[in-house]
Amino acid sequence: MSSDAPLLPRGFSLIELMIAVALLAVLLSIAAPSFVGYMDRARLRGAVDDTVSLIAAARTEAVKRSRNVTISLGGASAASWCIGANEAATPAAAAQFAASTACDCTSDSACFVDGSRRVLAGTEYGGVTAPVRTASVTVDGKQGTNVSLDTASFNLVSPRGTYQLQIQVSPLGQARACIPSGQPEMAGYPAC
Repeated sequence: MSSDAPLLPRGFSLIELMIAVALLAVLLSIAAPSFVGYMDRARLRGAVDDTVSLIAAARTEAVKRSRNVTISLGGASAASWCIGANEAATPAAAAQFAASTACDCTSDSACFVDGSRRVLAGTEYGGVTAPVRTASVTVDGKQGTNVSLDTASFNLVSPRGTYQLQIQVSPLGQARACIPSGQPEMAGYPAC
C-alpha cells in the first residue's frame, strides 16, 4: 500500500450533525404531548386502582374479622387527600358488635385494620387530586355490604385535570371505578 493514498475522513460533518439534531427535535415535539397524556393517565390509574384495592381489602377484613370497617376520604386540600380504613374496636364482653368510626388519615396514629395501618396518601400519586375530601362508607362485618345500602362515590382527577375517574362503592360493598359523564375515555374503565 502506498503512503501517498488519501486519508478518508471519519465521523460526521457539522451539517450532518445539525440535521440529525433537527430531526430529533421534530420527533420529540410530536411525541411529547402523547407522553404527557400517558403519564397523566398512568398517575390517575395508579391512584384509582390502589384505592379500589384498599376498599376491597378493607371489605375482606371486615368479613374475616366480623367487625365493621369504615373507609374515609379526608385531607387538608384537594392535592393532599388521603383515604384510610378503620375497623371497629373489640366489642365489650356483653356486647355483640362495636361501631367503627371514620379515621383521620392524616394522623400516623389512626386508620388501623387488623393491627396494620391502612392509608393511601394522595401525595404519592404525582398531582392526582380529590376535589371533594369528605366521604366515608362503612362496610358491615357480617355481610360485607355497605351499611347505608346506598352507593357511595367520589372522584379523583388527573394531574393536568384532563381525566377524571369516579370510585363507587355499591350497596353490596363492592368498589369499582368508572368514567363520569362528559369526561374523556380511558381504556379499561366503563362509563358510569
